[in-house]
Amino acid sequence: SDMHWADATSLDLLRYCLPICDYESILWLLVFRPDRAAPIWEFRHHVETEYPHRVTSITLNPLTSQQSEDLVDQLVGKHALPDATRELIVSKAEGNPYYIQEFIRSLIADGVLQPVSDADGCTLGWQAKQVATSITVPDSLQGLLLSRIDRLPPEQQRVLQTAAVIGTVFWH
Repeated sequence: SDMHWADATSLDLLRYCLPICDYESILWLLVFRPDRAAPIWEFRHHVETEYPHRVTSITLNPLTSQQSEDLVDQLVGKHALPDATRELIVSKAEGNPYYIQEFIRSLIADGVLQPVSDADGCTLGWQAKQVATSITVPDSLQGLLLSRIDRLPPEQQRVLQTAAVIGTVFWH
């Protein structure tokens, strides 16, 4: 997944391995955003040109307004948000489910959307404490991730920075 972030060396390795699919039963699922500037776009062209008999492309279209509203309902509940806030989320997200989730997270982080709990402290749902007239979420995925990192406490930011350098496998 996230092949739009793949580096040239990784794509070269995949290109080297592609002939295997002509004589072995193998399934490769490559998930990427349609970014013509990313290296994956040229790789995609190569695969479609050299292996058209092995390629099936599936394009996911943006959610409709109704689907976006349904997603908001599933995330926070049907009556958790005022209509104006719901409409703002749906219009700004432009059918991108990831942005809908991030807008909801932003409202939670800003205290606009708060959990409703029972006497034992278990969350029953969500409730808006005010109408949101604007939601600030960066336009790019990278900006979105950086803004989430910026909201972390300093100790957690240091752990994340260290983990980014160490990688996914390390010794205690």
